[in-house]
Amino acid sequence: MKKYFLYIFSAIIAFTSCDDTTDTLGMSISEATEHLTIQVSADEFNVESHSVEAPKAVSRSASGYLGKIKDPETNSIITCNYMTQQRTMGTGFQFPELDSIYVKDYDASKPRYDQILADSAELTIYFPSFFGDSLAQMTVIAHELKNAYQEKDVDKIYIDFDPDKEGKIRKDEGSIHSQVSFTYANHTKSDTELNSSAYVPYVTFSLNQPYTKDGVTYNNYGTYLMRKYFNPETSQYFNNQYDFVNKINPGFYIETLGGIGCMGKITSTRINVFFRGIDKGNPVDMYTVFAGTDEVMQKTQFTTTAEESKKTEMLTSNECTYIKTPAYIYTEITLPIEEILYCHEDDTLSTARVFVPRINDKAHSQYSLDIPKNLLLLPTDSVDNFFKSKKLADSRMYFLTTFDSKNNGYTYNNISD
Repeated sequence: MKKYFLYIFSAIIAFTSCDDTTDTLGMSISEATEHLTIQVSADEFNVESHSVEAPKAVSRSASGYLGKIKDPETNSIITCNYMTQQRTMGTGFQFPELDSIYVKDYDASKPRYDQILADSAELTIYFPSFFGDSLAQMTVIAHELKNAYQEKDVDKIYIDFDPDKEGKIRKDEGSIHSQVSFTYANHTKSDTELNSSAYVPYVTFSLNQPYTKDGVTYNNYGTYLMRKYFNPETSQYFNNQYDFVNKINPGFYIETLGGIGCMGKITSTRINVFFRGIDKGNPVDMYTVFAGTDEVMQKTQFTTTAEESKKTEMLTSNECTYIKTPAYIYTEITLPIEEILYCHEDDTLSTARVFVPRINDKAHSQYSLDIPKNLLLLPTDSVDNFFKSKKLADSRMYFLTTFDSKNNGYTYNNISD
């Protein structure tokens, strides 16, 4: 969300070209009988720009975001909700052998796996960085998904996707809807823990309510996972990611319900299952982890609610043009190709440089969004395909540059290709 505001007005494009007098270049060099003169010249052209309402883009964020903030410059509300899947257990977090799981009041006449009880389970989201007020009280809720989002459909998931409208959230009796309120500062922790270098801010959703799936009720979600894992008829679903998300755990959708003023950047999510094992005949506390990482699907849903009058004003402004991401306003620039050709019809283009100056924010607030570090330039008709096809900046069709604080703007050094 640090890429939210940029102001752009007319840019200058500088061309360095050479006269097209090189037809005898090879002869001149080989015979060394003539002196070749290459005339290099530069020219400048005005580039027109205007604000356009941005089309929705495919969700490609490698990081997740959760929360709600208000932009002080436009009074628009930006809300981020988060969908995550978990991968099956990784190395070091496998359940022990079935006989090593402690079962209270074990009945030998029944299958052991059907008597396992997890002590508790939780879904934890870690967000080491945030934007906004660390004391803002936020309320979020974790919904269990009914159907998993599929990897083959990843190009159909846009930044405004809505699992609720798509019918992907479980709403029948016994499904998970765990709500929690928190602040980023988390004053429930001691100063010693908060100041520890190992501490990463987090929010935890309880998964300890009775859980029902396929007509069977478990005392909590952890017991459901453990019994499915040890049941010979379902244990194979933990062997690969596809079966795990489609037949065991489709994932969770984390929705921002209340509060405003804080947005956290999520690095990972995990389901922790706590249970008791047996060590040398004695019960011992153990746990395992189902993590949400880059290896599985994680998507952020962005929604922006803006004042219509302010939105219209920005789209029609003649003073400057705007870039407002993730799904609001882009700046479209028009290169004066005909004018360039008219002035340099006999020249060979060597370099074309575009400079995009930035206008400083008029609003002053401690919660103003930061200056975008990077800015992408690409053809208008390639916006959708760029994200769908997982394109990268290649300095031929797609150009990426970083903010130049000295000149207060962005320079694309060569777009001549």
